[in-house]
Amino acid sequence: MADHDLPAKDVFLNLPERRLPVLDLDAARDAEQTFRDVFLLYLNDGHHSQTIPANDLGLILLRSQGMLETLAHKDAATRGRIPASTKEEVTMYYAGNFAASVGIRLEAKHNGLIPTSVHDALSTLMDLIEAGASKEDLLAILKKLQSRSIARYRFFLQALEQANISFKAEWGSPFREKRVASLSIQDIRSAIGIMDLEGEDTVQKLELMGDLRLIGVQTNKNKKRSSFEFVSIEGETYKGTLSDDLLGQVDSGVFFKVPTYNVIAEIEETLEINPTTSEEKVTYSLLNIKENK
Repeated sequence: MADHDLPAKDVFLNLPERRLPVLDLDAARDAEQTFRDVFLLYLNDGHHSQTIPANDLGLILLRSQGMLETLAHKDAATRGRIPASTKEEVTMYYAGNFAASVGIRLEAKHNGLIPTSVHDALSTLMDLIEAGASKEDLLAILKKLQSRSIARYRFFLQALEQANISFKAEWGSPFREKRVASLSIQDIRSAIGIMDLEGEDTVQKLELMGDLRLIGVQTNKNKKRSSFEFVSIEGETYKGTLSDDLLGQVDSGVFFKVPTYNVIAEIEETLEINPTTSEEKVTYSLLNIKENK
């Protein structure tokens, strides 16, 4: 640009002062207005960045939803695969974002004037977050949960650790409840360490009533492959492999009639996480079949 195209040295540009709008967030107020539980997630990488890798964000949301599902499926009498109806009851919907490094607003799918499954699940999740890295407080809560819920909480924390972010949660319920809790990245790592030291695993044994539809053993190039299919009285299908003990019984000539109806199956459920893809995988092993007397 030529000199004559530039403003003179003593010329200034005056703009009216405009302040950024105040962040008006109140989960409890919004929950009262919508009759839905509201869950606000604040994700901070320590540099106040307003971006986050899509993989990290997706994993955090997926793990938080999975955590709510296992917390809602908490009674010993309901052990087994989480029914679709339970998952549907605790479904959270994305309802917008806000400026707070990365802020995500979630709302419960269903509204209600009495406490619901998602209300109770969110309350327990907040208990865990509030416990932070306090070993005494965290273990007191974990002892009340099934191993599946413990595993899912560890997976949720690992998703936060992988993203290298601190986490703050604000929960508002339609019943004028409001709770806020946060985890620093150090809290997250310490909580994972506490859970690992306690040796909580991701295996649980299920005892289910239903029908045995299939037991199979195949030998291919000196390698044996086994399989089973079992349908519970709730209509859930379980497929997997035979335990070594049960496979030995089959090899020794023990005969299992299939299909066999109205029996009790002892099944081992293992919840695993792929360290490369971070995907969760549930596998089943049939331990035993017995009559339903």
